[in-house]
Amino acid sequence: MRVLTRDPAKAQFPAGVEVATGDLLDIDALRRAFAGVRTLFLLNAVTGDEFTQAIVTLNLAREAGVERVVYLSVFGADRAVEVPHFAVKFGAER
Repeated sequence: MRVLTRDPAKAQFPAGVEVATGDLLDIDALRRAFAGVRTLFLLNAVTGDEFTQAIVTLNLAREAGVERVVYLSVFGADRAVEVPHFAVKFGAER
């Protein structure tokens, strides 16, 4: 298992977890982090660039040959697109 974090000094993971440094807008870091990855669990922050983070990450995952993506979205994103956070999640789901 590999996790991506901006600050490894703050990361506390169990033994055996590989830590990769970077963020979801750091294309080179994502490419390195995706090397050999088959499944991605994507949880991105609720920020102004949340959609950009998701789309960049998902496109680079596809480029790297990631086979499966588990995306932490919101329930009913497709039914509440007038809520900006839900619209972003729905866009990323699509």
